Amino acid sequence: MKSKSLGLLAIGLLALSGIQAHATNVLTNPGFETGALAPWALGNDFGAVEFWNVTGADSQSGAFSATATGNHELVQWFAPVAVSDIVEASMWLRMPGTGVAFISLYYSDATDGGAVFSISSDWAKYDATSLLTPGKFLTGFGVYGCSNCAGESRTYMDNALIDTVPEPGALALLGLGLAGLGLSRRRKSA
Repeated sequence: MKSKSLGLLAIGLLALSGIQAHATNVLTNPGFETGALAPWALGNDFGAVEFWNVTGADSQSGAFSATATGNHELVQWFAPVAVSDIVEASMWLRMPGTGVAFISLYYSDATDGGAVFSISSDWAKYDATSLLTPGKFLTGFGVYGCSNCAGESRTYMDNALIDTVPEPGALALLGLGLAGLGLSRRRKSA
């Protein structure tokens, strides 16, 4: 019984410390650490010189990233996620030359959106969360390679993220931890 109370106390302390419980990333293979693109897929092609592929030559973290030369899309499709549940939609991009990339967002009602970002020659995080359309369900997330490039038209992408609000089960667990913390304090004072 003592170990159960300690476990509940630990969960309660985590809850009080402000650590947020998030669901796992909706995306699979977000950093290409499997050494393959799947389940990412090649999308629209507006002038690819080299299609998206996995490389170990450069990465934001880990051993791999995805790279392409030219204006070609890399996208991942997933089960619909309510935009209201998404707390972050982002990816890390790098472009040795100077240019722009388009981050694409796809919805369950067959509409899409996104925005053009000027890409840095160093790895930088590009956050598309504010571009999400309220009231919709996101089903796809992607990026187009270099468009209107000066110099080398290579694009690198790594560590994509679709992060959601805590799952109800995680919230219940945090509530249970808080209750355990309260019980523990109550016993000490009695």
